[in-house]
Amino acid sequence: MPRFHATISRRDFMKGLGLTGATLGAAGLVAPQFHDLDEVMAASTTEWKKPWWVKDRDFENPTMEIDWDVLTRFDRSGKFGAGKSAEWDNGVQEMYAMVDGMYGTRDTAELNKKWAQEKVAGMTLRDQGLKNATASINNGARSGYTGLGPDDLGVAKWQGTPEENLHMMRVASRFFGSISQGVWELNSKTERAMWAELNLPTDTRNAFVLAVRHPQLAMRTAPGMVTNPYGYILSTNAMAQTQQFVKNMGYKVNNLSCGAGVNTLLSGIGEISRTGINCIMPQHGNVLRRSDSFLTDFDLAPTPPIDAGISRFCKTCKKCADTCVPQAISFADEPSWEVGQPYLVTGIKHYDFLYPKCNTYKSNWAPGYCGVCLANCPFTSILNDGGMIHTVIKSVSSTTPLFNGFFRNMDDFMGYGQNRGGVDAHSRDNYVDQFWGTVGPEFGFLTHTGYYPH
Repeated sequence: MPRFHATISRRDFMKGLGLTGATLGAAGLVAPQFHDLDEVMAASTTEWKKPWWVKDRDFENPTMEIDWDVLTRFDRSGKFGAGKSAEWDNGVQEMYAMVDGMYGTRDTAELNKKWAQEKVAGMTLRDQGLKNATASINNGARSGYTGLGPDDLGVAKWQGTPEENLHMMRVASRFFGSISQGVWELNSKTERAMWAELNLPTDTRNAFVLAVRHPQLAMRTAPGMVTNPYGYILSTNAMAQTQQFVKNMGYKVNNLSCGAGVNTLLSGIGEISRTGINCIMPQHGNVLRRSDSFLTDFDLAPTPPIDAGISRFCKTCKKCADTCVPQAISFADEPSWEVGQPYLVTGIKHYDFLYPKCNTYKSNWAPGYCGVCLANCPFTSILNDGGMIHTVIKSVSSTTPLFNGFFRNMDDFMGYGQNRGGVDAHSRDNYVDQFWGTVGPEFGFLTHTGYYPH
């Protein structure tokens, strides 16, 4: 399979943008020298990278010495567990005596209540609520475990300012697997975005939205089976665990169902893209896997919609439409109030999108799962978490559309988004081979920089 090398360097590209001088000079002092961007990718991701101070030793010779002539296979039977040996039982009794002396009881539930009431760091309502919420999911299904709430621990429900509460919810939901979060209020206007068959509650009016994303390394392999492995599992877990956390703080939760685009638009997570129901997140690109929300009476500071220049960029880019095999994506220059399909919502200005063609094709004949439009989006570059060029592009696009066409062309010219579907699948790239040749971060999420998978 051919490998296409970029013919323009990052330095030359930056010069083309007029970004020269001290910044580039300083970068050149510390940056390694590569002939093109493909070499950068190959050098940085193909195998485990160890810090310079980590030294290899001879096989079978770790730093803890082993006498291979003396070592024999160890028989664990009859040595671990209560009643298996006097040494084990004596150790347990010594621990009981120590705990009785320290706390006056060894009843864990009683101690949890005591520590929550005394606000012991790491054992407050918030801490215990987070831990207990993680047990609300078991192998992708609700386990029936509800956790311990304020009444169980004998404390008041969590109190904080709306801003403090939002911060806490973001920390918790990210711990459960969500990449981005926001809040919007259900009122006489926004409730019109709800599906008509729903009975809207009156006691829970704050909508908390959490987004789960595709892993960049997997999304890059589109089309194929690697593209769509566990998005719904992650979002199901994150939603159930986050809801349980809210309950553990002493507040109500009601499930909510509305269009994913409405969720991300109103909460400021992203902007609607040309690809119909998909939204693009400015930090991570067009990798939003699923956007879920629920209503709560927890007082949360709302997060406003955003303008990152994404919608304006989509007007001129059209790269997703160019590469859509079933031709489900519109080539129109402007979004429209007129919708051509009965399954598209009226009252929202957007591009016509032939979802029946997209959904049928992507799940059956892509080959595998499609996602080519997401992988090819210029906002979804594999370098979008740290590449300087991509940071510049996003910042320029957010303020002026003047260079949008140029940026689209440069995205093609520099070899990004070569994915094709159907009979041409991966004819222009070797992204699948790169995926299997790369020891990447956990789940394929580029969430940090430095040496990985350590």
